[in-house]
Amino acid sequence: MKQLVFTDIDEAVRAYKKLPAGKKRQIIIRDAKDQRSIEQNNLYWFWVGILSRHTGDFPKKVSFQLKRHLLTPTIIELFDGTFEKQYPSTASMSVKELQEYLDAIDIWCITFCGFALPKKIYTETR
Repeated sequence: MKQLVFTDIDEAVRAYKKLPAGKKRQIIIRDAKDQRSIEQNNLYWFWVGILSRHTGDFPKKVSFQLKRHLLTPTIIELFDGTFEKQYPSTASMSVKELQEYLDAIDIWCITFCGFALPKKIYTETR
């Protein structure tokens, strides 16, 4: 079953009562993290799209390359004893962390691409 996340206890209880009986369930309560905002995420992917058109690379590749250049990886040990770099996902970042990453992308783009990224999302009209 997928994970259900609630910030309202009454809503969580109502959802729990609607679940089919007979299965063991696990309830986890933890402090909520101030996660990235939808606006930040939209701006990030807007910027990735601009850089994708600028470089000719696919957006996923641009996103990975930005992480590789600007974020600190975690080194994880694999089952075979080898090690691999794992870069943070923007989905797991807080508002503050993603803002710092966006600022770093903006500075990187000015420095290495020679242009500033727009600070707001705009759509082209034809």
